[in-house]
This record gives sequence, C-alpha cells and structure tokens, in this order.
Amino acid sequence: MGTSYQTLLVAAALGPVCDALAVAGVDAIALPAAPDRTAVIPREGDLEFADPGDLAERIGAGTGWATLANVVEDSDWLQLEAYREGRFVHRYRSDRPTPDDAARLAPFGAGEVDTTRLGRALRGEFDGTGPVYAEFQHRLILNALHLDPRGLTTAYRWADPGDLPGAVRVAP
Repeated sequence: MGTSYQTLLVAAALGPVCDALAVAGVDAIALPAAPDRTAVIPREGDLEFADPGDLAERIGAGTGWATLANVVEDSDWLQLEAYREGRFVHRYRSDRPTPDDAARLAPFGAGEVDTTRLGRALRGEFDGTGPVYAEFQHRLILNALHLDPRGLTTAYRWADPGDLPGAVRVAP
C-alpha cells in the first residue's frame, strides 16, 4: 500500500483563504505555499478521502480565485485539476500527460516558471534512477512551480500544524 492524499492550492494569500474556508464550513489546515499561494489540507471523510475538486469549485466560485486540486493515489498516479472561478478547465494525469499540461499549469506557480523544466517533471523525467512514485513526481512538479511542497503533499490525518510553518487550523 502506497501513499494517498488530497490537497488544494489556492492562488490567493493565506488570510483571505482562511476566511473563505471558515465561511464555507471547511475543516482544514491552511499554510503558505508561496507569496499569494496557499496550500489547503482538507480533513478527510469516509475512506480517508477528501474531495479537493468539490472544494476547488466551492471556494473558487465564491471568490473568483484559481484553484488546483491535487490527488495522489496509492503512490501510483497523480492527478491535478485546474479550476478558474470554480469552473473546471484542465486535468493532468501522470499516467497520460498531454503536450499542453505545462502551459496550462504554469500560471499556478510563483514567479517565473520554466515550462521546459515543468514539462519534464510532468512527464516524470528526472536525473535519478529507478521508479518514480507519484508523491516524488508531485514534489518535482511543485518545485518546478516554485511552491513549498510541505502543505501540498500530506494528508490531514498525518499533518501536525506545529510542523508546518505558518499553518492555520480552520474549523467549522
């Protein structure tokens, strides 16, 4: 059995994101991922699963923010779903990347993103040897986007806000 988690990246600052999560009645941990980028670790429900796509729609529709739902399943595959103003606009799957993934996901990064480097990470290419597990590939992608991976690569059930710099617990 591998690693599984679900998180959300919000293209907004931590304070307003925490306010929006509280209004939405979401139980989560939020922390900075980069300037004007916030990682959200939602509390899992049944079967240790949180639906970041539903949260992306709810938070984005009410605020106009861009959001990126992150799902790693059993270390086997990674899925990233991009939303603009709560509307789904793009899906990346690590088991079937497409040529436009880097261009579609680069706007979620902080600062200037090298789309060539991001494209390599999305294809699972790296300078190591051996298999690339989904959580490792996710970290490569987040690093290419200039995002702190700590809040985007863990499940709520494992998260300790004291170990996550700047973390805020939001409870309904």
